[in-house]
Amino acid sequence: MKLFKALIICLILSLPSAVQAQTKFGHVNTQTLLEAMPAVTKLRQHLDSMQTQYATMIKDLDAKLQKLVAEASTPEARNWSDLKKNDKRKEIEQLNDRVQGLQQDAQNEIQAETELKFKPINDLVKKAIADVAKEGKFTYIFDASSPNMLYFDGGEDILPLVKKKLNLK
Repeated sequence: MKLFKALIICLILSLPSAVQAQTKFGHVNTQTLLEAMPAVTKLRQHLDSMQTQYATMIKDLDAKLQKLVAEASTPEARNWSDLKKNDKRKEIEQLNDRVQGLQQDAQNEIQAETELKFKPINDLVKKAIADVAKEGKFTYIFDASSPNMLYFDGGEDILPLVKKKLNLK
Protein backbone atom coordinates (compact mmCIF):
# COMPACT_ATOMS: atom_id res chain seq x y z
CA MET A 1 0.00 0.00 0.00
CA LYS A 2 2.89 2.36 0.80
CA LEU A 3 4.30 1.75 -2.67
CA PHE A 4 0.94 2.62 -4.23
CA LYS A 5 0.71 5.88 -2.24
CA ALA A 6 4.28 6.77 -3.20
CA LEU A 7 3.48 6.20 -6.89
CA ILE A 8 0.35 8.35 -6.63
CA ILE A 9 2.32 11.17 -4.94
CA CYS A 10 5.05 10.99 -7.59
CA LEU A 11 2.43 11.03 -10.29
CA ILE A 12 0.66 14.04 -8.80
CA LEU A 13 3.93 15.93 -8.31
CA SER A 14 5.07 15.22 -11.86
CA LEU A 15 1.72 16.14 -13.43
CA PRO A 16 2.25 19.93 -13.52
CA SER A 17 5.67 19.52 -15.14
CA ALA A 18 4.21 17.15 -17.74
CA VAL A 19 1.46 19.65 -18.54
CA GLN A 20 3.96 22.49 -18.59
CA ALA A 21 6.24 20.58 -20.95
CA GLN A 22 3.38 20.29 -23.42
CA THR A 23 2.60 24.02 -23.29
CA LYS A 24 4.72 26.05 -25.68
CA PHE A 25 4.50 29.84 -25.82
CA GLY A 26 5.53 32.08 -28.66
CA HIS A 27 5.21 35.72 -29.56
CA VAL A 28 5.31 37.81 -32.70
CA ASN A 29 5.30 41.56 -33.17
CA THR A 30 2.64 41.92 -35.86
CA GLN A 31 3.43 45.62 -36.28
CA THR A 32 7.02 44.81 -37.23
CA LEU A 33 5.79 42.02 -39.48
CA LEU A 34 3.32 44.27 -41.31
CA GLU A 35 5.97 46.97 -41.78
CA ALA A 36 8.17 44.39 -43.52
CA MET A 37 5.47 43.48 -46.04
CA PRO A 38 5.65 45.14 -49.47
CA ALA A 39 1.86 44.85 -49.80
CA VAL A 40 1.41 47.05 -46.73
CA THR A 41 3.87 49.62 -48.08
CA LYS A 42 2.01 49.64 -51.39
CA LEU A 43 -1.34 50.01 -49.60
CA ARG A 44 -0.03 52.96 -47.55
CA GLN A 45 1.21 54.65 -50.73
CA HIS A 46 -2.18 54.11 -52.37
CA LEU A 47 -4.03 55.52 -49.36
CA ASP A 48 -1.63 58.48 -49.16
CA SER A 49 -2.30 59.18 -52.84
CA MET A 50 -6.06 59.10 -52.24
CA GLN A 51 -5.64 61.41 -49.25
CA THR A 52 -3.57 63.86 -51.32
CA GLN A 53 -6.14 63.90 -54.13
CA TYR A 54 -8.97 64.63 -51.73
CA ALA A 55 -6.92 67.23 -49.88
CA THR A 56 -6.26 69.05 -53.16
CA MET A 57 -9.95 68.99 -54.10
CA ILE A 58 -10.96 70.23 -50.65
CA LYS A 59 -8.30 72.94 -50.70
CA ASP A 60 -9.54 74.19 -54.10
CA LEU A 61 -13.17 74.29 -52.93
CA ASP A 62 -12.16 75.95 -49.67
CA ALA A 63 -10.24 78.63 -51.60
CA LYS A 64 -13.40 79.36 -53.64
CA LEU A 65 -15.39 79.51 -50.41
CA GLN A 66 -12.94 81.93 -48.81
CA LYS A 67 -13.05 84.08 -51.95
CA LEU A 68 -16.86 84.23 -51.81
CA VAL A 69 -16.79 85.07 -48.10
CA ALA A 70 -14.22 87.81 -48.71
CA GLU A 71 -16.29 89.16 -51.59
CA ALA A 72 -19.41 89.24 -49.42
CA SER A 73 -17.46 91.06 -46.69
CA THR A 74 -16.32 93.98 -48.85
CA PRO A 75 -17.69 97.48 -48.32
CA GLU A 76 -19.33 97.26 -51.76
CA ALA A 77 -21.37 94.26 -50.57
CA ARG A 78 -23.27 96.58 -48.25
CA ASN A 79 -24.76 98.22 -51.32
CA TRP A 80 -25.97 94.95 -52.86
CA SER A 81 -29.65 94.41 -53.22
CA ASP A 82 -31.34 92.01 -50.81
CA LEU A 83 -31.76 89.56 -53.68
CA LYS A 84 -28.01 89.57 -54.44
CA LYS A 85 -27.14 89.29 -50.73
CA ASN A 86 -29.43 86.27 -50.39
CA ASP A 87 -27.97 84.69 -53.55
CA LYS A 88 -24.41 85.12 -52.22
CA ARG A 89 -25.39 83.79 -48.79
CA LYS A 90 -26.99 80.70 -50.42
CA GLU A 91 -23.95 80.24 -52.66
CA ILE A 92 -21.64 80.39 -49.62
CA GLU A 93 -23.82 77.93 -47.69
CA GLN A 94 -23.96 75.51 -50.63
CA LEU A 95 -20.20 75.66 -51.17
CA ASN A 96 -19.60 75.19 -47.46
CA ASP A 97 -21.90 72.14 -47.54
CA ARG A 98 -19.95 70.78 -50.53
CA VAL A 99 -16.65 71.19 -48.66
CA GLN A 100 -18.01 69.40 -45.60
CA GLY A 101 -19.58 66.69 -47.74
CA LEU A 102 -16.36 66.13 -49.63
CA GLN A 103 -14.43 65.88 -46.36
CA GLN A 104 -16.89 63.25 -45.10
CA ASP A 105 -16.86 61.38 -48.42
CA ALA A 106 -13.06 61.36 -48.41
CA GLN A 107 -12.92 59.98 -44.89
CA ASN A 108 -15.52 57.29 -45.67
CA GLU A 109 -13.90 56.24 -48.95
CA ILE A 110 -10.41 56.03 -47.46
CA GLN A 111 -11.72 54.01 -44.53
CA ALA A 112 -13.62 51.64 -46.82
CA GLU A 113 -10.57 51.26 -49.09
CA THR A 114 -8.37 50.55 -46.07
CA GLU A 115 -10.71 47.84 -44.79
CA LEU A 116 -11.17 46.29 -48.23
CA LYS A 117 -7.47 46.16 -49.14
CA PHE A 118 -6.14 45.34 -45.67
CA LYS A 119 -8.39 42.31 -45.07
CA PRO A 120 -6.53 39.96 -47.48
CA ILE A 121 -3.18 41.08 -46.01
CA ASN A 122 -4.43 40.49 -42.48
CA ASP A 123 -5.85 37.08 -43.44
CA LEU A 124 -2.50 36.11 -44.99
CA VAL A 125 -0.64 37.11 -41.81
CA LYS A 126 -3.08 35.23 -39.57
CA LYS A 127 -2.74 32.11 -41.71
CA ALA A 128 1.06 32.30 -41.68
CA ILE A 129 1.10 32.69 -37.89
CA ALA A 130 -1.32 29.77 -37.49
CA ASP A 131 0.79 27.62 -39.83
CA VAL A 132 3.99 28.42 -37.91
CA ALA A 133 2.20 27.74 -34.61
CA LYS A 134 1.02 24.34 -35.83
CA GLU A 135 4.39 23.42 -37.33
CA GLY A 136 6.22 24.49 -34.16
CA LYS A 137 3.64 22.86 -31.90
CA PHE A 138 2.93 26.13 -30.07
CA THR A 139 0.01 26.21 -27.67
CA TYR A 140 -0.19 30.01 -27.53
CA ILE A 141 1.09 32.81 -29.74
CA PHE A 142 0.92 36.33 -28.30
CA ASP A 143 1.08 39.59 -30.22
CA ALA A 144 4.01 41.51 -28.75
CA SER A 145 2.76 44.76 -30.32
CA SER A 146 -0.58 44.55 -28.50
CA PRO A 147 -1.17 47.09 -25.75
CA ASN A 148 -2.90 44.29 -23.85
CA MET A 149 0.35 42.37 -23.47
CA LEU A 150 1.54 43.76 -20.18
CA TYR A 151 4.55 41.56 -19.71
CA PHE A 152 6.22 38.58 -21.22
CA ASP A 153 9.50 36.93 -20.45
CA GLY A 154 10.19 33.82 -22.34
CA GLY A 155 8.48 32.07 -25.11
CA GLU A 156 9.90 32.01 -28.58
CA ASP A 157 9.86 34.92 -31.01
CA ILE A 158 8.32 33.43 -34.14
CA LEU A 159 8.73 36.60 -36.23
CA PRO A 160 11.61 35.11 -38.27
CA LEU A 161 9.59 31.95 -38.90
CA VAL A 162 6.51 33.89 -40.03
CA LYS A 163 8.64 36.15 -42.24
CA LYS A 164 10.12 33.05 -43.81
CA LYS A 165 6.63 31.60 -44.31
CA LEU A 166 5.63 34.85 -46.07
CA ASN A 167 8.91 35.00 -48.07
CA LEU A 168 9.95 38.28 -46.43
CA LYS A 169 13.45 39.37 -45.57
